[in-house]
Amino acid sequence: ALVWHIPIVDASNASANMEFVAPAASADAFFPIDVAFSSPKTLCELEVTGVHLADGSGAAPYSTAGGMVVDSYTVV
Repeated sequence: ALVWHIPIVDASNASANMEFVAPAASADAFFPIDVAFSSPKTLCELEVTGVHLADGSGAAPYSTAGGMVVDSYTVV
């Protein structure tokens, strides 16, 4: 397995390249390839600070979960 970790992806670090050499291996040995992305927070860092009942009778219990998906990526 080859694991590549990029700690920060932002406007100043929006792209990256990786190059490695694997002796005595053909290009077919690396395919199919599995690529995954994850982040503990969203890019806009939107936060829900409270939920109120529609009838105005007070706050409602709630929980939140954030997520981020990738529109596209290229493996060349």
